[in-house]
Order: sequence, then C-alpha cells, then structure tokens
Amino acid sequence: LKVWPVGSRGQAAIAATLEARRRLRQGASLAAVRVYADEGAYKHLVRPEAWSPSSRTQADHSLPYIVAAAVRYGEVSSDSFTADAISDAELQDLLGRTTVEVDDALTEGSAGGFPARVELEDEEGNVVSATVRQAPGHLQNPMTDGQVDDKFVHLAVPALGADSAERLRSGVRNLEAVTDVAGLVRHLAVGESR
Repeated sequence: LKVWPVGSRGQAAIAATLEARRRLRQGASLAAVRVYADEGAYKHLVRPEAWSPSSRTQADHSLPYIVAAAVRYGEVSSDSFTADAISDAELQDLLGRTTVEVDDALTEGSAGGFPARVELEDEEGNVVSATVRQAPGHLQNPMTDGQVDDKFVHLAVPALGADSAERLRSGVRNLEAVTDVAGLVRHLAVGESR
C-alpha cells in the first residue's frame, strides 16, 4: 500500500520532504528546494513539463510538483491535485525554486524503495535536509494499521459519509467477530441507495 496518491517512485521524496519541512524554522521563507533522486524515479518523474503541470496526471507524475506540494501544503492528498491546487501561486513559486538531480548514491530502484534526499534552504542560507530510503508502504517499511486506517477514512468519508466509513473500518478491523457480513457490506453503498 502507498501512503500518498502518487506512484511508488515518488513516495520516498514525499516522506523526505515532509521530514525536512518539520525541521524547518517556523515562518522561514524558502530560497531553494533541492531534490536528489534515484535514477529510476528521475527518469519516470522528471520531464520538461514537470515544472508546469496542467492536469492531475501531469502533476502526480511530476517529482518537482509533488515535492513542492508537500512543502506548500504539509501533506500530499487527492486535494493536492485539484485545478486550484495546481495553479496556486505560492506552489508555482516553489516549483520555480525547485531543482531535481540524480544522486548515484541513492540509485537502488524499486527493491531499494526509490530513495530520495530533499534539502530546503531558507533565505538566510540555513539548510535542513532529510533522506528516506524506503517510504512508509514499502515492503521493508510497511504502513502501520493507523496509517492504513487514516488513508481509508480520508478516501471513504467523502463518498460514504463518516458513519459508514467508520463502521466499515471497524468491521474490517474486527472481521472475525462480524456476524452480519451483509450488514457490513450495506455501508459500501454510495449516495441515496444506502
């Protein structure tokens, strides 16, 4: 399972960005965002249009965009890929200050988790960085039950409502104790058919 709604090649870069962002001095203005990537991630997620995506597909297949979104919003979710999010002036400004290059020391491919290092430099020249070798969700770093639950609830609530999403989450977590599977399945109904 992946934590964030982008391909596996971008997961470590998001995790590294969020970690570096936590280390950044509160209120710091960024001068530069530098991404050092696995060669496979670079080849798949860095193209000329990566700095100016105009659709969800272009944005979620853009290493500079997903890193800039993680810096800007403090998370990467389906909301990070709306037309408003993509065209956000502050995010576009961050994209203009984002560079990406291959780091041979990080090139391990899918077995290695497409590692990434992200450096955030503020306008005073202070640099914070983080390196992630295997993002949460990688075989060597599986998502916790809490992370899976959080992802399910985030995705399910808009379609099913909070009550049905929670009943499904709880029911699946305790499936061996469920005596009425049909009752549980009814919470999968979307809209008025519930």
